[in-house]
Amino acid sequence: KSYSLTGLLADVRGCVGPNTVIVPLLNGVDSGEKIRAVYPENEVWQGCAYLVGRLSEPGLINETGVSRVVNFGSEQGNAERLKEFEFLLKQAGLDARVHANIQRIVWIKYVFISSVASVTSYLNLALGELRQHEHGMELLKRLIDEVLDVAAALDIDFGTDVRERTLTTLFEANPETRTSMNSDFLKGGLTEVDSITGYVVKRGKDINVPTPAFETIYEALKNK
Repeated sequence: KSYSLTGLLADVRGCVGPNTVIVPLLNGVDSGEKIRAVYPENEVWQGCAYLVGRLSEPGLINETGVSRVVNFGSEQGNAERLKEFEFLLKQAGLDARVHANIQRIVWIKYVFISSVASVTSYLNLALGELRQHEHGMELLKRLIDEVLDVAAALDIDFGTDVRERTLTTLFEANPETRTSMNSDFLKGGLTEVDSITGYVVKRGKDINVPTPAFETIYEALKNK
């Protein structure tokens, strides 16, 4: 996960050559810039996955959802390599999709993850419980608006009604599902709070976009 990225980049240095392409599928939108800082000479694409799985024990991950979508792309990437990678993923049974505007695709997921994971972790709710929680839903809508304000200031072009899409995705999800960040908090281990919640706060401050709901939740989760 994102909290392991810095150490992992150092661990794989011996595996990264001049022709290596790195494709992060982590939650969040800041993985690419962190990778480029360490490997500036390599192609670093963007990507995100829609998979549901849980670590059952060391070395064993159980896939618990039905979606196996892997989105990826690069504005500067080699078109032939992009299609080749898509073919390889499809041969492995994944629903791989290469996108010309991958930034939009990654941010659509981030709007959902940052808002829903933050509020469910803050209130300790499964998705079905959130849908029935009046205060939780009000807070969620504030979070969605705040992350969309940050995205707009960064000139992210969604080309669709992301607010309604985010809420629709929530109401179509398995009611018993918990976000991975909420599950990590319940286990008492490391979490992705900096990439999922804190990033909105940090970027908002950088570009003078207020994010009061995110700030409140981020401070609470850091001390949880």
